Amino acid sequence: MTFFKNNLLVIGLIICLFIFHLLIGNSLIVAFPPFGDDLGFIDLVRNISFNSFSFKEFYYPFNGGVHSNLLMKLCLLIQFKIFGIINYKSITLFLQLFVLGIAFIFLKYFEKQKWSTISKIVFFILFFCLKGNFDNYNVIGVLQHGAALLFLIVFSSYYAFIKKDLKIAFLVSNLALIFISSEAIGAILFLILTSLMLDSKHKYVYIFISLANILVFYLGIKYSSNLLQLPPTKYYFSISFFQGILIFVGGLFTNFKIASLLGFLYLSGMSLYFFKIPGSLKEKFKDEKMFSVMIFISLLFVGALVQVTRVDSPGVNHAFGTSVAVRFSSYHLYFLMLFLFLLLETKNKLLNYSLLLISIFNYGFNLFKSYSYLLLDRQRVLLDAYNFKTSQENTIYELDKNVAKNMVESGVMNFPDFTNLNLLKPNKSYVISETKYDNEFTYLVSNQLFESNIAKIYLDNNTTVLVMVYKNYNHTSNIKLLTSFVRRHNFTKIEVLE
Repeated sequence: MTFFKNNLLVIGLIICLFIFHLLIGNSLIVAFPPFGDDLGFIDLVRNISFNSFSFKEFYYPFNGGVHSNLLMKLCLLIQFKIFGIINYKSITLFLQLFVLGIAFIFLKYFEKQKWSTISKIVFFILFFCLKGNFDNYNVIGVLQHGAALLFLIVFSSYYAFIKKDLKIAFLVSNLALIFISSEAIGAILFLILTSLMLDSKHKYVYIFISLANILVFYLGIKYSSNLLQLPPTKYYFSISFFQGILIFVGGLFTNFKIASLLGFLYLSGMSLYFFKIPGSLKEKFKDEKMFSVMIFISLLFVGALVQVTRVDSPGVNHAFGTSVAVRFSSYHLYFLMLFLFLLLETKNKLLNYSLLLISIFNYGFNLFKSYSYLLLDRQRVLLDAYNFKTSQENTIYELDKNVAKNMVESGVMNFPDFTNLNLLKPNKSYVISETKYDNEFTYLVSNQLFESNIAKIYLDNNTTVLVMVYKNYNHTSNIKLLTSFVRRHNFTKIEVLE
């Protein structure tokens, strides 16, 4: 009761920011997955619901060969069993409770550390920043990265300041590996190191179980790769590996130089923070302030994993582009928040009030800038849903038309309302010449079609698809995606719609 009494204002702020977070989500999320991965999970639910259930087929193969995503599969299955249909928008909004749960764990830590009210307010305004929550507005985002963060923060809190219990921490981190993804391996390895340093009574039991779990998961990756007929996993290492990690840490900024500098600043600050914790190395690991250090190091391992398993250009650099990808936006925000710990724990009033003004400005600026970006992506997803339902096509990723048709006819998922799309009328039309196919299409997208956001493309199999043609936004990548789609199909005509 005292906890709520002491934090009435902050709890009120958290609830208000969370409600606004839900309202933004409600206006942006479409009842259709923005990525092909989610469609694969929905089709899996359809398969096991209408055919015989096999846990082995439910668990394997891992998504992309490396992420179990069992938690996501279970959530979609439970929704389908209860309601008889998967409503992608509803489950995404419901899962935002993960975000709220994380917020209250942080608040509990701040209360133990006797943070001032103003410090807590600064932190939570940043916590709900829109740019850092992009990934939470889709199911795979919140149930892979969001759930990994929740598990990570739960085990860090149990170890650092709730019960100082390694048993719970090991249990949670190992369950995260089984239920979510390989991103939990960093947390497990950190706990193994911790148990060795603290001379835990059952440390060898924890270590054996954890290493056995990692080994079984690795075998699962090999098995999944064979099922999916993926090439053997390659591991990359060069001097750019270290810059790649820094870029991942500072990834809220997509400019590699700025991200690298921020990553270096965050890493230096956290290192200094760790060494300022009083006592010997063993005593440091027993301090409550290890809470933020544990989270930081575990996320750092995710960045290292990205660098050694992904590469943007062979022989050029590690996964610099992947490191700043939107799907890691939650991780990027957490690195910034953990750096903020260092500043707020100084309990300097002038600094705190300055940070309050900066956080309010940052929240408003990001809302203004990011919301327009997400609105455009919402339109893209809406068109994806329309194409999927009407012609079983997609302009971004290839679909198996038979699988897509079975999904539509089975009624396994709810589709958004297409009324406004059906009201669009053609304004201009262009016939594509076969002899100038790619060049002519690229020219039209680059120039004349920029007058509109939506175009209808007629395929030679008597079907049509609607595509986004962004005006002054993501110009180059949009052309590449549409041109790639052109090469997979034969077009007869393009219409600009209004």
